Amino acid sequence: MKFLKRFDYLFEKNWLSWVISFGGIGLALLAWHLSVHSIEDKAYIRFKYRTEEIKATILDRITIYENVLRGGVGLFASSEEVTRNEWHDYITSLQLARYFPGIQGVGYAEMISESDLPHHISKMHSLGFKNYKIRPEGKRNLYSSIIYLEPFDYRNQRAFGYDMFSEPTRRAAMKRARDYGEIVLSGKVTLVQETSNDVQAGFLLYAKKKKKNRPLRTVEDRRNALLGFVYSPFRAGDFMKEVLPSNDRSIQLEVYDGVKKSSETILYDTDNVLQANLSTADSKFTVEYFITVGYQNWTLIFYSGPDFYSQTEKWLPRIILAAGTIFSIFLFLIYSVMREKLIAQKLVEQKNDELELIIDSIPGFVFLKKANGKVLKVNKYYADAFNNTKDSFISQMIPCDAIDITKNNDFRNDDASIILNNKPKFNIEERWKTPTGEKWFLSSLIPIKSNDLEEISLLNVSIDITEYKKIQLQLDETQKQLAAIISQVYDYAIFLIKPDGTVASWNLGAQRLKGYSEEEIIGKSHQCFFTDEDIASGKPVALLERAKYEGHHFETAWLVRKNGTRFLGEISATAMYNSNNELVGFVKVTRDITEKTRQEEELRQLNRDFIALLENTDDYIYFKDSEGRFRFCSQALAS
Repeated sequence: MKFLKRFDYLFEKNWLSWVISFGGIGLALLAWHLSVHSIEDKAYIRFKYRTEEIKATILDRITIYENVLRGGVGLFASSEEVTRNEWHDYITSLQLARYFPGIQGVGYAEMISESDLPHHISKMHSLGFKNYKIRPEGKRNLYSSIIYLEPFDYRNQRAFGYDMFSEPTRRAAMKRARDYGEIVLSGKVTLVQETSNDVQAGFLLYAKKKKKNRPLRTVEDRRNALLGFVYSPFRAGDFMKEVLPSNDRSIQLEVYDGVKKSSETILYDTDNVLQANLSTADSKFTVEYFITVGYQNWTLIFYSGPDFYSQTEKWLPRIILAAGTIFSIFLFLIYSVMREKLIAQKLVEQKNDELELIIDSIPGFVFLKKANGKVLKVNKYYADAFNNTKDSFISQMIPCDAIDITKNNDFRNDDASIILNNKPKFNIEERWKTPTGEKWFLSSLIPIKSNDLEEISLLNVSIDITEYKKIQLQLDETQKQLAAIISQVYDYAIFLIKPDGTVASWNLGAQRLKGYSEEEIIGKSHQCFFTDEDIASGKPVALLERAKYEGHHFETAWLVRKNGTRFLGEISATAMYNSNNELVGFVKVTRDITEKTRQEEELRQLNRDFIALLENTDDYIYFKDSEGRFRFCSQALAS
C-alpha cells in the first residue's frame, strides 16, 4: 500500500507536467489539422491545374488533327486529280507516327450516287483492285467508299471499300460536316479496322471535299457541291495514350460520348472501372468537364489516382502529429523526472529490496563480479549451493575448481573478453561442481556499468537446467538408438524428405530396395523413384501434398530402381511438424510388394481354376454352410 501511495503522490503533485503535456498534444493536433487542410488545398489546386492542362491538350490535339484534314482538303483543291501515289506520298511526308501520335491514319471517302456505282467499281477494277466492292452490299440511293487510307497497313486495309454513309453514327457526322460544319467529329463507333485483339472504342473526324467554284449559301447548295470526305479514324485508347500516359497513376480519366455516362457511351477509361456509376468513388478529388470538339459533345471526368499524393504529402501531417506528441511526452518526462527526482530516489531503495527478493528466488546462480574476478554480490541460491552465507562471498574470487568443468581455466579469459568488448553472451551451457554434485546451468554473461561503480562489472545469471539436461541426454541417446535401428532395417526403405522434396536421410533397406547409396541420393529429389508417366502426371508432388494436408497418406505405385528396373511399391508418407506447427519434412516408408502381389494373383487364379474344375466334373459335388444352405454345386448336380 505504501508503494501505491508513492505513485498517488507522484501524479497528485505533478499536475503542471500534465498541463504541459496535454497542451503540447493539443498544439500538435492543431498543427496536424492545419497541415492536412493546407496539403489538401494545394493538392486540389494542383489537381485542377493538371486536369485543365489535360483538357486543353485534348482540345489542342483535335485542333492539330483538324489541320491535318484541312491539309488533305487543300491537296485536293490544288489539283485536278489526286492519284493514290500522290496521296500516299503526301501522307507519308507528314510522318504521322512521329508528329501526330494517336491518329490511326488519314483517308479519303468518295460519295457515289446509285447511277454512278457501276462506273466507280469498273474504275477501281481498272486500277488493279480486281476484288474491290463497296461494303456493306445492298441497294441505296447514295454510297460512300473509302478509296484512300494511309498508312495502308493491315488494319487500314480492312476499311478499304467500306461505306461509312451506311452506318447511322458515321452518317450523322458526315451529314453535319456536309450541311453545317467544315470539320465534324463522330460519335462513339467500333472501327472496321478493329481485330479480335485489344478492341477499343473509336471515333472519326470528317472534313468535306467540295466541287470547285460552286455556291455554298444554302444547305442545298452545300449538298450539291459535295464530292467526298477527307477523314481520320481514331482508336480512343491510342489517342488518349498520348494525352495521359498509362504509367501516370496520379490522374484517372473517363471520357464519355455526349452527356450520358454509361458503358454504352464510354470512350476511354483509365482503370476500366466506371467510377461515375459508383455511389462513392474511391478518389479524393473529382472534377467534370463538358467540351465540344468538332460539333460533338464529350464529358470528361477526372479522378485523383492512387499516386496523386506524394509520399511527403501523405506522411507530413502524421510526422507533425507524431513529432508534436513525442515532443510533448518528452517535455512531460523531463519535467516529471526533474520534479520527482527525490521521490524516485526513495523508490530506488524499495526497488532494490524487491529486486533482492526476486534475485534470491531465481533457481540458479546469480552473481555480480568485477573485472578482476572479485565478487560484488551473490544470490541466496548460490550461497546455499556452497553451504555459506551471501556476505561471505563479497570481495572473494570464484574458485576455479567450481567453474565450468568443460572450460575451467578459460573461464576468466571469457569474462575479460566480454567486459573488454562490452558485448553480452547468452544461453551458454555450463557444468559446475558443487558440494551436492555436478549441476548443469544455462548461463548469460552481461557487462554492466552503474552509477555506483567506476568500472564495468559482469553479471552472471545461470539457471539450473540439470533435470532438463538429464532428460535431453536420455532423449538424445534414445534418438541415436532409434536412428541406428532404422538404419539397419533391411526389408523397408525408411527415409526423411525435406519440404522441398529432396532426400534428407537414407537407411540400409532403402539402399537395398532402390539401389542408391547414401552418398548418391542425399540432396536429390524423391521424384527419381517414380516412373516417367507418374512424374509427368504430378504424382510425386501430389503424394507429399496429400500427406501435408491429411497428416498421413498411403498408396501403391510402380517405382523405379537406380538400374531402371521397376517394382510395385507400398508407400506411406507422414508429414512432420515442429512445435510452431511448421512443416519440417516427411517420413516416407516404402515396401516392395511385387512378389506378394504376384503370389496373391496366383492364389486367386488357382482358386478360379479349382472352381472351374469342380463345376465341369461329372460327379455330384456341393458345399453347404453351417446352416445347411447350398454355397456351391457342380453342373452335373445342378442339371
